[in-house]
Amino acid sequence: MARFGALDWSGDDRFPMPCDEAEGAVHRAEALAGQSTPPAPFLQVEGRLVDVFEGQERWFLNFGADYQTDFTASLQGQALRTVRRYWPDPESWLGREVRIRGFVDTWNGPFIEWDFPGQFCFVDPLPDSA
Repeated sequence: MARFGALDWSGDDRFPMPCDEAEGAVHRAEALAGQSTPPAPFLQVEGRLVDVFEGQERWFLNFGADYQTDFTASLQGQALRTVRRYWPDPESWLGREVRIRGFVDTWNGPFIEWDFPGQFCFVDPLPDSA
């Protein structure tokens, strides 16, 4: 177990989950928009999901109207297969306040790759489809 949950997807029952109380600084997704250098290599980011782009091999979770500059999270591989199995309709996430934590990269704006369940949680109550 890591500090933020299982590092693999064997605990499938952990998704989706409500957020625990945040430990440390939480950055607002909208405040990160347009930044070419994130404030730290590892961040907790909260914001409202504006759009979900469902590609064949990767989903992009966009926290603003302009995916080329706004904060984005993404999942692919085993993470994507598991989420598709347990929650195939991410459209129900739109407008929800969520938190994601992880190492930040820059790819069309600040970006976190969602690799394991404990990285992502709902600040708002879980959507009904949960």
